Amino acid sequence: MKKHETFSIRFLARANRSEKNSSEKLYARITVAGERTKVSLGREIDPELFDQNAQHCLSDSKEARGVNNFLDTIKYKLNEYRRELMEDNKEFSADSLKRKFMGLPLQDEIPNPTILELY
Repeated sequence: MKKHETFSIRFLARANRSEKNSSEKLYARITVAGERTKVSLGREIDPELFDQNAQHCLSDSKEARGVNNFLDTIKYKLNEYRRELMEDNKEFSADSLKRKFMGLPLQDEIPNPTILELY
Protein backbone atom coordinates (compact mmCIF):
# COMPACT_ATOMS: atom_id res chain seq x y z
CA MET A 1 0.00 0.00 0.00
CA LYS A 2 1.36 3.41 -0.97
CA LYS A 3 1.76 6.01 1.70
CA HIS A 4 -0.49 9.05 1.48
CA GLU A 5 1.28 11.99 -0.17
CA THR A 6 0.15 15.52 0.53
CA PHE A 7 -0.23 17.67 -2.56
CA SER A 8 -1.26 21.28 -2.99
CA ILE A 9 -1.11 24.07 -5.54
CA ARG A 10 -1.14 27.69 -4.40
CA PHE A 11 -1.10 30.77 -6.62
CA LEU A 12 0.91 33.83 -5.58
CA ALA A 13 1.49 37.31 -6.96
CA ARG A 14 4.87 38.81 -6.12
CA ALA A 15 6.35 42.18 -6.98
CA ASN A 16 9.59 42.21 -8.91
CA ARG A 17 12.28 43.54 -6.57
CA SER A 18 14.37 45.15 -9.30
CA GLU A 19 11.50 46.98 -10.98
CA LYS A 20 9.29 49.50 -9.25
CA ASN A 21 6.27 49.23 -11.55
CA SER A 22 2.71 48.54 -10.52
CA SER A 23 2.39 44.97 -11.86
CA GLU A 24 3.21 41.74 -10.03
CA LYS A 25 4.27 38.39 -11.47
CA LEU A 26 2.11 35.30 -10.99
CA TYR A 27 3.63 32.12 -9.56
CA ALA A 28 2.36 28.66 -8.71
CA ARG A 29 3.75 27.08 -5.55
CA ILE A 30 3.65 23.29 -5.73
CA THR A 31 3.96 21.36 -2.47
CA VAL A 32 4.36 17.59 -2.33
CA ALA A 33 4.99 15.87 1.02
CA GLY A 34 6.38 19.09 2.50
CA GLU A 35 8.74 19.74 -0.45
CA ARG A 36 8.06 23.08 -2.17
CA THR A 37 8.93 24.56 -5.51
CA LYS A 38 7.81 27.73 -7.23
CA VAL A 39 7.05 28.08 -10.95
CA SER A 40 6.71 31.38 -12.75
CA LEU A 41 3.55 31.43 -14.85
CA GLY A 42 4.91 34.10 -17.20
CA ARG A 43 2.06 36.49 -16.59
CA GLU A 44 1.79 39.81 -14.78
CA ILE A 45 -1.24 41.20 -13.00
CA ASP A 46 -2.37 44.39 -11.34
CA PRO A 47 -1.99 43.85 -7.56
CA GLU A 48 -5.36 45.50 -6.94
CA LEU A 49 -7.13 42.68 -8.83
CA PHE A 50 -5.50 39.64 -7.21
CA ASP A 51 -6.51 38.43 -3.74
CA GLN A 52 -3.70 36.43 -2.11
CA ASN A 53 -6.01 34.67 0.36
CA ALA A 54 -8.54 33.58 -2.27
CA GLN A 55 -5.74 32.86 -4.79
CA HIS A 56 -7.68 34.41 -7.65
CA CYS A 57 -9.18 37.72 -8.76
CA LEU A 58 -12.32 38.86 -6.99
CA SER A 59 -13.22 41.54 -9.52
CA ASP A 60 -15.69 40.88 -12.33
CA SER A 61 -13.71 42.76 -14.98
CA LYS A 62 -12.70 41.20 -18.28
CA GLU A 63 -9.04 41.08 -17.20
CA ALA A 64 -9.91 39.41 -13.88
CA ARG A 65 -12.05 36.76 -15.61
CA GLY A 66 -9.19 36.08 -18.02
CA VAL A 67 -6.71 35.65 -15.15
CA ASN A 68 -9.10 33.36 -13.26
CA ASN A 69 -9.59 31.19 -16.38
CA PHE A 70 -5.80 31.08 -16.83
CA LEU A 71 -5.29 29.97 -13.21
CA ASP A 72 -7.99 27.29 -13.54
CA THR A 73 -6.25 25.97 -16.67
CA ILE A 74 -2.88 25.85 -14.90
CA LYS A 75 -4.39 24.01 -11.94
CA TYR A 76 -6.04 21.50 -14.28
CA LYS A 77 -2.76 20.90 -16.15
CA LEU A 78 -0.80 20.37 -12.94
CA ASN A 79 -3.38 17.89 -11.68
CA GLU A 80 -3.24 16.05 -15.02
CA TYR A 81 0.57 15.87 -14.88
CA ARG A 82 0.30 14.53 -11.32
CA ARG A 83 -2.15 11.88 -12.47
CA GLU A 84 0.14 10.88 -15.37
CA LEU A 85 3.16 10.56 -13.09
CA MET A 86 1.21 8.43 -10.64
CA GLU A 87 -0.20 6.18 -13.39
CA ASP A 88 3.28 5.63 -14.85
CA ASN A 89 4.64 4.81 -11.36
CA LYS A 90 7.30 7.49 -11.79
CA GLU A 91 8.86 9.53 -9.03
CA PHE A 92 6.31 12.04 -7.81
CA SER A 93 7.84 15.10 -6.20
CA ALA A 94 7.44 18.85 -6.42
CA ASP A 95 10.51 19.03 -8.66
CA SER A 96 9.30 16.28 -11.02
CA LEU A 97 5.92 18.00 -11.36
CA LYS A 98 7.65 21.33 -12.07
CA ARG A 99 9.89 19.70 -14.70
CA LYS A 100 6.87 18.07 -16.38
CA PHE A 101 4.99 21.39 -16.38
CA MET A 102 7.95 23.24 -17.89
CA GLY A 103 8.41 20.58 -20.59
CA LEU A 104 11.76 19.39 -19.28
CA PRO A 105 12.73 15.71 -19.04
CA LEU A 106 12.34 14.06 -15.67
CA GLN A 107 15.48 13.14 -13.72
CA ASP A 108 15.17 9.44 -14.60
CA GLU A 109 14.69 10.28 -18.31
CA ILE A 110 17.99 12.18 -18.64
CA PRO A 111 20.52 9.90 -20.33
CA ASN A 112 23.90 9.39 -18.70
CA PRO A 113 26.16 8.56 -21.64
CA THR A 114 29.49 6.88 -21.14
CA ILE A 115 32.73 8.39 -22.43
CA LEU A 116 32.71 6.01 -25.39
CA GLU A 117 29.18 7.03 -26.34
CA LEU A 118 30.16 10.68 -26.19
CA TYR A 119 33.20 10.06 -28.34
